[in-house]
Amino acid sequence: MIFSPAKWTKSTNRAKSRSCSGERPEFGKGCLWFLGMGIVLILGISLGIMDQKQDGPLSPHPAQTVYNDGWDGAVRQVKGYLKENLKDPDSLQFIEWGKVVTEGSGYAVRCKYRAKNSFGGYEIGHKLFRLNSAGQVTSVKDYP
Repeated sequence: MIFSPAKWTKSTNRAKSRSCSGERPEFGKGCLWFLGMGIVLILGISLGIMDQKQDGPLSPHPAQTVYNDGWDGAVRQVKGYLKENLKDPDSLQFIEWGKVVTEGSGYAVRCKYRAKNSFGGYEIGHKLFRLNSAGQVTSVKDYP
């Protein structure tokens, strides 16, 4: 017995997935567009959550004004103070941060950093910063 290709196509289960015209449906540009927009939406939402300020409602320490950042241990107020008061703020490189400690109604934190001095050479600073309850730097002393 000889089988013809016409008999083979009728006996396969693929006939159910074909359209009325006998063509197989394609994964077209519309499907790809929706897939691409879904990926962009998911990325946008995740980047938006990560980009929020640390002192906002999603802050890890909502009741505390001064705290170590979860990424690098930095203290936002001390970074701002150093950038305003150094001779060359663009040369500032942080080496090490201490843990924020509550002292009475304020805070204290240790910071070790490297920055250029007046002669253009790098100098290492190791300071103890004291901050008030509002987060303003009130004193800076050399750390022993």
